[in-house]
This record gives sequence, structure tokens and C-alpha cells, in this order.
Amino acid sequence: MTHSGFENKSIACVEQLCPELAELAEMSAEDIPFDEQEDARELLLRVPPMTLLGEVNPECYFHLVCWNEANSLVEGVETPYRAARQIANEGFHNPADPYGLIEPLTDLAVRYEDHPDERGETGEEIIALLAAYITRVPWSAA
Repeated sequence: MTHSGFENKSIACVEQLCPELAELAEMSAEDIPFDEQEDARELLLRVPPMTLLGEVNPECYFHLVCWNEANSLVEGVETPYRAARQIANEGFHNPADPYGLIEPLTDLAVRYEDHPDERGETGEEIIALLAAYITRVPWSAA
């Protein structure tokens, strides 16, 4: 355990969701009444962004992906390429990108794919970009 802010918030999120969803997780999807599925959906759309980012709004889900990938990378549980590709792929949805991550991470992911001999250097650039992002976002401070 790192006891980082990211890890602590992630654990808090799981602790909030488990009591509400543990019973449903044991059931087959066909056996869960529709209204209970909708309640679970609402929890999953509300609890993670509120717990991890402190906000729930239309833009929060893109930020949730970015923040999770960046922290997972910095904490060593994600690879540079996978973090970059995951965020770059979100560009398909045309999200608001106030921290300017999609374009440079798309370029870096393509470079990683096209130039295997430069992967070490490209990976370091991805790590530097996402580490800097973590320091700029307000939800990292808490």
C-alpha cells in the first residue's frame, strides 16, 4: 500500500460502494430487478466521481479516466503506453479537455506504436506529462 491520496480515495470509493452493491454482485444479471439495476447504475455514476474528484457533472467522467490513468501510471500499476492510449481514445467522445491531454497523448501513443526503438524515451515523456497533470488538477490536492 502506498497510502497516497489516490489510493486512499480509491479505497474510500470501494468502501462506499461495497455495502450497496455486494449483494447484487453475487446475483446473475437476469435475476436483478430493473429498478435495482437502475439504483446500482446511479450509485456507480455518482459515487466514484464524487469520492475521487469531489464533483459530479457531465465533464467529470473524462476527468475520472484521466486522473485514474495518470495516478495508476505514476504509482506503477499502469504502463505509459496503456495510460496514454486510454486517454487518447477518449478523444473519440470529443470531451472538454481543459488540461490539453488528448492531442499530446495521441501523438505519444502513435509514436510509441510506430517507433519501438524509442519506447523508453516516449514512455518517459508520457510519465512526465501525466505527472505534471496530476499536480495541476484541483482534485489531487485533497
